[in-house]
Amino acid sequence: MVSGDSARKGKRHRAPAPAPAGAFPEVAAAGAASNDAEVNSSSRKNKKKRKREQRQALEDEGERQVDAAAEPQRAAVDAKRSKKKRREQQQHQPLICTSKVAEYSAGTSDDKGTAGTPVKRETKSKKKKRRDKGSLRHDQDHVPPSADEETSPDNDNESPVLEGIVHDGAMYLVDARRRVFSAQRDEQGGLVEVGTFDDKGGKVIMIEEEGSPPSDSPANNNASLAGAAAAAEAGLISSPPSALHRDPATKTDATEAGNGKAKKKKKRKKKKGTAAGSSEDVAASVGAEAESVVVEYPFEVEECDHCETSERAYSDISPLLSALAAELGKPPEDLVIYDPYYCQGSTVGRLASLGFPRVHNRKEDFYEVVKNGNIPQHDVVVTNPPFSGEHMPKILKFCARQGAKPWFLLLPNYVYLKDYYEPSLGRRSGQGATRPFYLTPPKRYMYYSPQGSRLKVKSSERKTSPFNTFWYIHLGDCAVTSKILQSYDAASRKLDINARCCVARTTQQIPYKMMDSNDPRRKKARDRQRSIDRIRKKKNEWIV
Repeated sequence: MVSGDSARKGKRHRAPAPAPAGAFPEVAAAGAASNDAEVNSSSRKNKKKRKREQRQALEDEGERQVDAAAEPQRAAVDAKRSKKKRREQQQHQPLICTSKVAEYSAGTSDDKGTAGTPVKRETKSKKKKRRDKGSLRHDQDHVPPSADEETSPDNDNESPVLEGIVHDGAMYLVDARRRVFSAQRDEQGGLVEVGTFDDKGGKVIMIEEEGSPPSDSPANNNASLAGAAAAAEAGLISSPPSALHRDPATKTDATEAGNGKAKKKKKRKKKKGTAAGSSEDVAASVGAEAESVVVEYPFEVEECDHCETSERAYSDISPLLSALAAELGKPPEDLVIYDPYYCQGSTVGRLASLGFPRVHNRKEDFYEVVKNGNIPQHDVVVTNPPFSGEHMPKILKFCARQGAKPWFLLLPNYVYLKDYYEPSLGRRSGQGATRPFYLTPPKRYMYYSPQGSRLKVKSSERKTSPFNTFWYIHLGDCAVTSKILQSYDAASRKLDINARCCVARTTQQIPYKMMDSNDPRRKKARDRQRSIDRIRKKKNEWIV
């Protein structure tokens, strides 16, 4: 029999009996829910991690592609920098000429004859140009280049050296191609070639065919004789010279190349002067030609107003004139056009070339014609009035008094802001009344000063465009205007968008680039147009 203590101990250490199935349903449900939540949380974390990894991989791949695309550009920039650095090092590294004659030939020796004067190194490109010119000179003289010239490498460490000789008591310089130069330089500091050196005979063959006596004759070379004697005593020259194994691209060639360029430039200048004549002759001829075409006017004129309208300005309104003729029941060749302001009569020819031959533009005082009541019969007024004085308000008043008569005025862009603009047009009202509209070109109109009209200007100043100008147009009543503009719009759609003119029914519709700078609506129109352009650009990018 077990005691009570042992029984209590055994009872205390006995494992609890398992709970029957379904005894605690709430606990089981809570455990299952917690397990599902943990699984969902871990799956979400895994998804986020995978997305981060994918995004990082894409970014790395993009960076690698960008680096690969930029690698050639970086390599080119590095190569350019290294090339520039090498060139700077070569230019700053001096060459030491150990020969007195080399210093003299290079033009760097001082009066004391100190050897070791640094000579500026030339680049390889210049050396190549000299070498090419030297080979070309050999071809022209029918003398093949020597073996030294053909096989000599491009050695930057080799100094350009000439060798001195004494012939008939005078000092000469001989280069690698056996050309002989005078010891005295010309006015530009270049060497003067006087002959060639014969290695077999050991003598100088002078150039006698040039016509002028050589500059190295004993009479003209006292200084060179003294220099030659001093050089002979110092042992710096020899006669005859030994064979020179030097790079043919020497400083002498560079000097000759420079002299050749100067001679060519001088020759071109002389040829140009011969063809065109002296400046005085040209000025005299221009003045004579201008005097021959000077036009006298029966009215007061301003010199700055003498400008002819370009043909492009007339061609822009040609469809409107044709449509107007159709509305009037006439063919274009029967449309009568009146231009009251005369310059030199080019308006007639330019409108005739566009199919409108009946143009009244004569050398007469327009205001006297109006005052006397002698206004010619016409269908439409087409004119570019003078911009100075009171001409623009006067022509506006004249056109407004014509009633429903159509008119085309080519005026500056600031006119619609002037105080006289609205009063000059008058107050037009009623069912058939209409206001003028505006035809702005895609490109600024140019004006041309006729020959002899502005004598004080240069030929390059005869083409001018002082202001942005466009057409101020009135076609009569509203119905006719709408019909003509519809036909004009249909015709302009066939043109390239960059060659079309813009029709503005009001001043608010004028393109901001053609508005006057003092117009307060210009900035708003500019900002609005820029926003439209940005939207169109984005749409085009999305479509692509």
